[in-house]
Amino acid sequence: MTALHHFNPETVYMIEDNPHWINERLNPMCRVFDRMFWAFKQSIEGFKYCRPVVSIDGTFLYGKYTRCILCATALDGNNQLFPLAFAIVDKEDGDNWSWFLDCLRIFVTNREDLCVISDRHAGILKAMQKDWWQPPAGHHRYCIRHVLSNYNKTFKNAVIKEALRKAANENQKRKFYEAMNNIREVHPESYDWAMKINLEKWTRSHDGGQRYGVMTTNMAESLNGMMKGFRALPITAMVEKIFFQCVHYFDTRRTTFLDQQMKGYIFSQFCSETLRANAIKANGHRVRRFNSQTMVCEIITANGRQKQVVKLMDQTCTCGKFQEIRIPCSHAIAACMSHSIDYEQFVSDYYKLDRTIQCYAYTFHPLGHPDYWPAADGLPLVPDICRTRKKGRPRSSRIRNEMDWRSSQIKETSRVHCSVCGRVGHNKKTCMGGESSR
Repeated sequence: MTALHHFNPETVYMIEDNPHWINERLNPMCRVFDRMFWAFKQSIEGFKYCRPVVSIDGTFLYGKYTRCILCATALDGNNQLFPLAFAIVDKEDGDNWSWFLDCLRIFVTNREDLCVISDRHAGILKAMQKDWWQPPAGHHRYCIRHVLSNYNKTFKNAVIKEALRKAANENQKRKFYEAMNNIREVHPESYDWAMKINLEKWTRSHDGGQRYGVMTTNMAESLNGMMKGFRALPITAMVEKIFFQCVHYFDTRRTTFLDQQMKGYIFSQFCSETLRANAIKANGHRVRRFNSQTMVCEIITANGRQKQVVKLMDQTCTCGKFQEIRIPCSHAIAACMSHSIDYEQFVSDYYKLDRTIQCYAYTFHPLGHPDYWPAADGLPLVPDICRTRKKGRPRSSRIRNEMDWRSSQIKETSRVHCSVCGRVGHNKKTCMGGESSR
């Protein structure tokens, strides 16, 4: 970390001793490692140009010592993972999560209206009670996958679980309550369980646009997936690997976005594709103007069943998508076409290519040969022998559970289906019904 800070100035890191060993240290010439937080200056500066949404998550390490790594990630203008901060701790508990989130606020970002998406870990919930995480400074939202996982542990009802997921992803309050009322008719206990949770924490319709459409901690979990090959390494080697992975992200993406800018692109690929799809859909809408000066319109969809009100001056649409992700929805584009104005002017600056390039503008610098590294400050660090992993090979992959609803769906659809009875798990040769029919 001394070398990282030397060759990449203003890299932030904090290493703490184990407080239980301070008075019991057998060798006064060393320190017992407890936990560490770090964030690269390149990420700290680049995050200023990302949307104000951070996903946090933790995962176990598989090395000689029992440890966890906590991480905070964001999304750039192209909806790609942006690594922000890391910490190595002994376990996921309230003290470590509070310390990690404090370091995030003190050393990494003091942005207002910062949205943090996480699971409902008790330690995270307690840490988010501090003033600098309260509105308008910060907003806490729950990962919908973790909410549904908690539901499944209580009720184990896959059909209602999927209905809750669809309800949570509805942009309009009208559609959300309609979906929830359908759930109440079928399973009142599930309805009561879900409605007890603060709606702004887990639904799109009540979010107020703080999430920018991000419903899960998938970006943090994607980083965990990237580190899958690193987690069995010693801590020093793992930190180096994370450093080099960040170097790779910054270099390749900077090059890609600069090439796109040279070709005349204005927005990120994600934004351009979203605009293109919405523009095609807008061609089927009909527009009724109510006030040409304030540009208030009523949009009738192609099938005539849906009507949405667009207020271009306020940059809102009753469908909710316009103000949620800050990219004009198909209804807003139809209103713009009706007034002969450029709908691209209503795209948030976060999706502009020049701003996305700024996310990766700061260059990492090589560390060179260790013989040329500066001497570390302070006493040398030694591991905590009390945290040595027990004998036996640690599990190197996560056990799948009810959160893996996509994987379970794929697995279910990929299973063998019988052409006789239509059931899964066997074919027509082994089908009992097939035998009897013949």
